[in-house]
Amino acid sequence: MVRVFFSYSHEDETARNELEKHLTILKRDKLVETWHDRRILAGADFGAEIDQSLLESNLILLLVSPDFLASDYCYSMEMKRALAMRDQGIAWVVPIILDHCDWQSTPLTHLLAFPKDGKPISDYPNPNKAFSEIASEIRRIIQEGTFGHVTNDTSQAQSDHCEAARESKPIIVDKARSGNLRIKREFSDYERDTFKKTTYEYMAKYFKNSLEELKKRNRDIDFMFEKQGNKFSATIYRSGKKIACCTILNRTKDMSWGGITYSHATDESSVSASLNVEDDGYSLFLIPTFSMSGEKERLSEKGAADCYWSMLIEQLQ
Repeated sequence: MVRVFFSYSHEDETARNELEKHLTILKRDKLVETWHDRRILAGADFGAEIDQSLLESNLILLLVSPDFLASDYCYSMEMKRALAMRDQGIAWVVPIILDHCDWQSTPLTHLLAFPKDGKPISDYPNPNKAFSEIASEIRRIIQEGTFGHVTNDTSQAQSDHCEAARESKPIIVDKARSGNLRIKREFSDYERDTFKKTTYEYMAKYFKNSLEELKKRNRDIDFMFEKQGNKFSATIYRSGKKIACCTILNRTKDMSWGGITYSHATDESSVSASLNVEDDGYSLFLIPTFSMSGEKERLSEKGAADCYWSMLIEQLQ
């Protein structure tokens, strides 16, 4: 049985609970047992308990977020020890990206992160999809025998494991390999078009939900939301008077603009901004072709929706 250690910031405890819930089937199949610092009893030596449990673990999940990177204990103690154990071949380390942060400037950049392509869980319209992908990947790692003989749940194996970790002596693990296997690839037109369509559908849902919440919080606000095919429009009214509107269109390549465009009107006659799908050889993202700020930052689905919603709501602010 593989012992799973959760390294996380307490600000991300909700995410840790959700991930652990998605590992329930693995527990029932007796493939894993999990440990985190909430298992420590009152009065116990907190640091010693964490240190011992970390050394006894085969699989270490680093729940990476801005709070994780800002925590000296998570970053300098748990993460660095985990990476040292990985280098010695006595543990497998998987970064789980919870939210946008500068993790690629850390030693974790050489590891394959999850969800797929290091896309933060916060970018998923349904976070359960991300947690499910992670649980499936953990099952795959275990079933492919990555852990070799350290998965044997015997006291002698655990003793040898911990002793080697303390003495910094490597254990030879069957099928041990590097986690630095990320290479550049070419994305097909189908993958690009699918990503653009998924982003457009996410935007539509994002706008509708945001409009409903805006109305709920402001009694004098009403709205109209219309979606048809590759176009949706939003109009906001205050005390019955139209005060803001926009149209967002998922344009095909044979149109004058090939991306997802924004217009400050209820038709697509004039384009105020456009987002095009690009990649860096590792993942797909959206780049503004032009905007009021002139910024050319990489945007996720959520970032793109935030960008266009801000253009609409600023007319009220």
